Amino acid sequence: MRPAIVAALIAVATVPALPATAAPPAAAASPAALKLAERLEAIAEPHAALVATNYAAWEATLRRTLSLEPDVAKLEAAYPGVTEAAVEAARPAGRAYCDTFVTRAAALRAQVYADALTEADLRQVIAFLETPAAQRVIHRMLANTSGTALVDQVARQAVSEGKVTITADQARQLNQEAATRTVGEISADDQVAFLRFNQSEAGKKYIAARATSEQLILDMINHQDPAEAQAQQRAMQAAILAYIDRKKAR
Repeated sequence: MRPAIVAALIAVATVPALPATAAPPAAAASPAALKLAERLEAIAEPHAALVATNYAAWEATLRRTLSLEPDVAKLEAAYPGVTEAAVEAARPAGRAYCDTFVTRAAALRAQVYADALTEADLRQVIAFLETPAAQRVIHRMLANTSGTALVDQVARQAVSEGKVTITADQARQLNQEAATRTVGEISADDQVAFLRFNQSEAGKKYIAARATSEQLILDMINHQDPAEAQAQQRAMQAAILAYIDRKKAR
């Protein structure tokens, strides 16, 4: 059994399409800049909403992975309900993983923003992100972000290869789907507000820094600690055995 922990795949799809590369920051950030960047990140990426989105993708992918595993199918045929017992056992680790991932990704993005933007730039970006237009777009992007398009691909890779690698193209696919739906839901005035922001100097720097951070997050997704997956696997195996023992004891 090789359950995949891929909660992070959805986190790279929460902003409009960005340039593939960006120049590295020239100097380390000041404490004041980092504090502003952390505030920016909290506005642009609401923690609770991102954790929920990640968890939904995590559980959907786990369920699909288990459904493709021949050994799990055999156990489910003999002991109906054992798959659900395995998922239930994995949930605490999954929720903890999603929260940890979102926290780590937020810290990474904040550091990149603090390094790449001046304090004045950061204040301008924050001021824009706090406008009603920006808040509407942020909330619709989060609502429209879904990993369902990749769940089957990721699950099949987990079963066939024993590991998962999310490519930049897959991340852009998720990103584009959410952006397309969002554009169809917001007003023309909201679109104009974003166009004006994107043309500002602070906006250009933010977009470039965002591209840098998303690539770093993608690298983080593809180099996860194997111990996390192993711990989840052990919990699921223990739950399966306990479920089978209860069935046999009846």
